[in-house]
Amino acid sequence: MNTVVGSWTLTQGCGGVAYHCSGAGSLTVPNVVVFYSNGTMDQFRAGVKVASGTFSLTPSAADSLRSGTVVMSPGLEAATDTLTLNFSIEGELMLAEPCCDRLTYSFFKASAPD
Repeated sequence: MNTVVGSWTLTQGCGGVAYHCSGAGSLTVPNVVVFYSNGTMDQFRAGVKVASGTFSLTPSAADSLRSGTVVMSPGLEAATDTLTLNFSIEGELMLAEPCCDRLTYSFFKASAPD
């Protein structure tokens, strides 16, 4: 869980039938998600808190440090979302629908100064 704790800023969302990517400013989902070590989270849109809730993580059996499943309530688009979680590079988190339109949201976490 420590790998997701912190503030994550949305950079883009991709997916849909034609697989199109849009920048964070064009999307209506929360553009900042803050995960806390106690399993709670806050979601913000344009600097305004739009939701508070909970999350749980299930690490992947194959690569528990870089992937797994996250259940968020509220979710990014629904009352509850079950999303595939992947860290593609240091400081980048991707949350993806496991089926259907396969929407994928990329978030960035700025490193704290030393």
